[in-house]
Amino acid sequence: MNLLAPLRRPISLVLLAAGAATFAAADTAAQFRPGQVPGPMTTRGLEREARRLRLSTAQVEAVEGHHDTYRAEYDELRRTVFDPYRDAHLSTLVRTMDEADERRRAFERVLLELDAIEEAFFDRVAALLSEEQAARLPSVRARRERRRVREVWPQPFMRGRAATMDLGAVVDDLDLPATSREAAWPFVEAYEQRLTEAVRHLHRTALDIPRRVAAMQLDLQERQRQSLERLREAYDAPLDLPDEERRRWVQERSQDILDEHRELINEQMELQRRAQDGLVDEALALGRLGRTLFHQLADVLPEEAMEAVRERYLYRAYGDLPRNRGPAARLFDQALEL
Repeated sequence: MNLLAPLRRPISLVLLAAGAATFAAADTAAQFRPGQVPGPMTTRGLEREARRLRLSTAQVEAVEGHHDTYRAEYDELRRTVFDPYRDAHLSTLVRTMDEADERRRAFERVLLELDAIEEAFFDRVAALLSEEQAARLPSVRARRERRRVREVWPQPFMRGRAATMDLGAVVDDLDLPATSREAAWPFVEAYEQRLTEAVRHLHRTALDIPRRVAAMQLDLQERQRQSLERLREAYDAPLDLPDEERRRWVQERSQDILDEHRELINEQMELQRRAQDGLVDEALALGRLGRTLFHQLADVLPEEAMEAVRERYLYRAYGDLPRNRGPAARLFDQALEL
């Protein structure tokens, strides 16, 4: 009769609990891996950009033809690049840092493929434009780039709709008098340049997070493996103790291992939270850029024009906001904080 057989149950429970903890932590790490491929520019988006470029009816028809070509190219990329990427890299958890690096490289290749067809579309559009229209095209390209980044990384923007709004587009959508538009443009242009730089920085930061999370996860798994190995060694070691004392010793050691695993998981979760909170802070900073722009516009635009800006912002960002809760200025100030 194996007098130590009763000890196998606490050991098995420790192994099971530690394994469950490992997979729970792996699930958490998987929540922030890249893989959100942005969709193509929609017909509605095309109409919006056509208005910003002040296209004629003939130009709109020609651009719609180029858009059809662009959508066909996107569908082909979905079939040959995007879907294979998802199948190859998003169906399993990362097991090594080499896999984490390859996943990032694969995702960057996907985005480069998408960049190519977007750039080709805008190049075809550029050939149709007048000199005055062509001067607006860089702003339209940059807005499209910012929209795509928000689609790639939606998580940081979920804590405030102010961060998701492109306020240059809000101003541009309004039929402001020429004098008001000219007064506003230097501030809008500077805002859009800073916004594009900030969004690009957020994108670079976000690309690094899945690798950092994977490193945390792999470190956690290795430390758990080492602690479990120490427990197995203790279980197998010949101890000059009566059976009951040895059983109690192993049970106490098992509890120590579980406590150690909990501490490891809490440590890794805290590191991951800090990494993601830093990204959220960057997203919220985009909203602060918008608040700065609105203060600048208030100094140069007549009150009637500013009221139109506020109303359009509220409509675009908070279409479900009741209009009877107060004047637009007060609602607007509240909305910018959300």
